[in-house]
Amino acid sequence: MKEWYFLWRINKFDWLVFNAAMLGTMFLGVEMGLALAAGVSVALALYKSAFPHTAVLGRLPSTAVYRNVKQYEDATTVPGLLLVRIDAPLFFANVAPVADALRKYEARANAEGAAGAGEAVRWVIVDLSPVTDLDATAVHWLREWARDLSSREVGLALANPSRVVADLMTKAGLVDSIGKENIYVRMHDAVAGCLAKGVALPGAEGGAGGEGMDGGNAAGGSPGNGAAGAEPALTAKPSPPPVSSVFHGV
Repeated sequence: MKEWYFLWRINKFDWLVFNAAMLGTMFLGVEMGLALAAGVSVALALYKSAFPHTAVLGRLPSTAVYRNVKQYEDATTVPGLLLVRIDAPLFFANVAPVADALRKYEARANAEGAAGAGEAVRWVIVDLSPVTDLDATAVHWLREWARDLSSREVGLALANPSRVVADLMTKAGLVDSIGKENIYVRMHDAVAGCLAKGVALPGAEGGAGGEGMDGGNAAGGSPGNGAAGAEPALTAKPSPPPVSSVFHGV
């Protein structure tokens, strides 16, 4: 019973598999019980893959760190920006749930802005650090999503793609669709760059901001020369090498 309570406290999915194995063995026999437990395990694994965790991020006070606002009460969102994170590889089975979640985040942020609790979303910044792979369906969705946001005068920026994801985006032409200048090494650089650019469509030229994939600051200033009202601490520290190093094989 100690293990039973332990699993209940730690992980409800493991608790469910444990119970399936125990009850199946008791009432159906050892072989059927093990088969039932294996089937439940596979079903839960498929469920987790098809409905990955996503989160709205906020900045921790006086840091360049961005964390889930539901887990960190002191994490604050940035007015006009929607910062999100996708915690799984993107493929055909989970693209639709992820897209639905991001639409809900944007709608909620815009509703809060309309109610006077913030600003309407001008940029959506996606933290890609947990995304280890993309398939063709995910690439098509990202391209269509970027076009949809652009049609509503909302920019899309990406932060911290892995080398694998960066290569896939390059081969698929997604980098050109989104714009090299809108892909950043860190969330912090993306936030500073988007604040400096203000309202700009994906791939738009000009504006000041943090370092993007083009390997330097956009014309007009450094990351510290953000839009009015941006916190100076956003760009107090120098940026790391641009994401272009990933694409150029450096």
